[in-house]
Amino acid sequence: HTRRRLFPRQLWHLALADAVLAVGSGMTDVTLFWVKTENQDISWALCNASLRLGHFGRLASVLVEVEISVAFALTFMRRTRGLSLLKTSLPAVWPIGLLLTAVSVLQHPDAYVRERHACSVWAPWGSIGSVIVSTALALGVACY
Repeated sequence: HTRRRLFPRQLWHLALADAVLAVGSGMTDVTLFWVKTENQDISWALCNASLRLGHFGRLASVLVEVEISVAFALTFMRRTRGLSLLKTSLPAVWPIGLLLTAVSVLQHPDAYVRERHACSVWAPWGSIGSVIVSTALALGVACY
């Protein structure tokens, strides 16, 4: 029973995380390609807001995907107690994603390159993002 109730909840969280990612990525595209303003403060705000929102959505999405992978592995191994733990820990994806995004902002506080009037799309990832995504990928592959 736990597995049948858990998977739809995971899908809702994944859909929400992907929606946040899509909005952030869409804002980034608009900022990069269509917003041409001489006001660097507006460009700075749009650049940083869109990249941070997209980064948060990407991290939350990856965390939910890892949880889905672990749930499938636990189901395959018939470990129902682990599924109960996953069910209660699923909402923790959001504060963890926010925390990791905040760490990223502290590492790279400015994604806007004023000299070039450009938005650096790689700035929000930094080393913490690379480690998280690599670890999530390895864990997902290991669970399958």
